[in-house]
Amino acid sequence: MAGPAPATRTMNTSWPPSADTRSPRACQSRTRGVNVMADASLYASTGPERRDGRIEEGVLRSGAKRTSMLLRHRPPGIESKPPRPAAGFEYIDHGWIAVLRWLQANRIDYVLVGGVAKAIRGARRERGPVAIVPAPYGRNLDRLARALLAAHARLRLDSGVTDPEGTDTRPVKLTAEKLVRRQRWTLRCGSHDLDIEGRPPGVPRYQELLYEAVRFEPAPDVAVEVASPEDIEHYQHVSRTGVAPEFRLARNASIERG
Repeated sequence: MAGPAPATRTMNTSWPPSADTRSPRACQSRTRGVNVMADASLYASTGPERRDGRIEEGVLRSGAKRTSMLLRHRPPGIESKPPRPAAGFEYIDHGWIAVLRWLQANRIDYVLVGGVAKAIRGARRERGPVAIVPAPYGRNLDRLARALLAAHARLRLDSGVTDPEGTDTRPVKLTAEKLVRRQRWTLRCGSHDLDIEGRPPGVPRYQELLYEAVRFEPAPDVAVEVASPEDIEHYQHVSRTGVAPEFRLARNASIERG
């Protein structure tokens, strides 16, 4: 028994097809193709001063995307709005908190020393710049160098000394290799001062500092490792004299016996 006969298709061999056989989708597709070809022709035939159509608009959008990507990868900056100290730390300088928050936003590992560390531990009359001992591993120092570059860090000069431009700072370009040296860097980022302690002979190793440090939260979402009082005094002596303090063990000449 023969199966069902295949369906027959009638093909329209006339061109162009009549209006009643042309589908709306086909018309729209052909129209869009013509418009694109016309735009491309206009773009090719005119100079840069005439490129104000949809193609130029697409270029602008592409440039905007590139700009947003650059902004996304830029290190966070120091916030200008006044921070809100945590309860019990209302006496802490707002500029200090802004620098500590900036360090945390840039994922810098460090131990806090200096006068700010003393203030957080309760010495309310302490003043001075934020002083840190950064963790000495490569990626951390790379992040710190990028953050300082983005913050336009400059080297602070000694009191009474000015550069040829009449300012008390001068340009400096820091790298991870420079930050790991023995040198102590006294920097200014805008209106904020930051000291990065060096590693002269006799100072505690970073792991020793971190082991003795205590974590404080001087502001919401701002946690900082604060060095022990002994280590704070140690680094303050280094900043004053340039050398580590010497410890001498005194022994009694006689021993009392009960």
